[in-house]
Amino acid sequence: MIGTALLCVGGLVVSLGLSGCSGNGDSRPQSEFFGVVTFDDKPMEEGSIHFTSPKTGESAFCNLGEGGAYQVTFPGGDLNESYEVTIKEAVVDTEGIPAHEMPPPVKLSVSLPQRYRQRPTSGLRATLEKPGKNHVDFALTTP
Repeated sequence: MIGTALLCVGGLVVSLGLSGCSGNGDSRPQSEFFGVVTFDDKPMEEGSIHFTSPKTGESAFCNLGEGGAYQVTFPGGDLNESYEVTIKEAVVDTEGIPAHEMPPPVKLSVSLPQRYRQRPTSGLRATLEKPGKNHVDFALTTP
């Protein structure tokens, strides 16, 4: 009788544990922002775009490509959150390069206003509306 009671309680614990694991595992699903960045109506093919979640502080970035195209992926995105966005110089991978061989910083050939380079002043936002792909274009202008 005691063995049967322990078996039932053990089964209940395993059952509860499994139901807890089968909850909504997609509360932070993989998500992506993609689109085009323009500056004064011309594709911005140099520089980088950075997205930061105001909820978690996590950020992701990529260098801008041909036609001003970008694609940034978050392994776990914060749905319905308005991400802060900045546009900066291109990011150069310097991992493994000795300090005395570091390349100089990459400067933009356009006079991008300083406000776009900092989160508090950029005024750029992108809402992660759904899991998967979210299309957002950014049209930057000279003041």
